Amino acid sequence: FFAIFFREPPKIETKGKK
Repeated sequence: FFAIFFREPPKIETKGKK
């Protein structure tokens, strides 16, 4: 699920994960 997040919402992923 984390791989899809990186491919779909790069902005949200970077804000929540990064």
